[in-house]
Amino acid sequence: MLFVKESIPNFLSLLRIVGCVVPIYYFYHRLPGSLIVFLWIFGWTDALDGFLARRWNCASKLGAALDPIGDKLLTIVYLAGLYLVWGMAEVVLWFALIRDVCIVVGFIILRSQKKIIQAKPSFMGKMNTLVMGFYVLACLTSVYAHDSEYMFFLDLWRESFFVLILGTLSLSSIDYIKCGIKAYK
Repeated sequence: MLFVKESIPNFLSLLRIVGCVVPIYYFYHRLPGSLIVFLWIFGWTDALDGFLARRWNCASKLGAALDPIGDKLLTIVYLAGLYLVWGMAEVVLWFALIRDVCIVVGFIILRSQKKIIQAKPSFMGKMNTLVMGFYVLACLTSVYAHDSEYMFFLDLWRESFFVLILGTLSLSSIDYIKCGIKAYK
């Protein structure tokens, strides 16, 4: 039973990675309602995997690697879909892509220098993931309810999260840079 219990958080993280193909299908068919449902499912599995790993004291190196990979893949899939299908989120997409490429390049450089890297989630990284989820939700909701009488408020909600996500992306980028410099020394 212990093996199964320890595997559940990693399974949830892996499910998010494999599940990246589902939003691609829904973006292709322009189904914002289905994309919203899956965004909520992915968001809850992200919260649940970390909660269970801490609660059951079964955090693992594999889980520490799978969780941010799942977050980053889903973020890029959703942002790319919003941009390619509805012309939204271009600035956020490019900012997130550049940041994530820099993270990967920095990781490769540090590993090539035999530097030890602790993959610990930071508060700013968690906040960025949360705000990103709400930004994507705001974009999808404005597409879903494009002819709503509340469109002004939906646009205001989306633009507010646009400003917030630029802030959290900037702060999380600075946080990654600081961690990389610290690991390099």
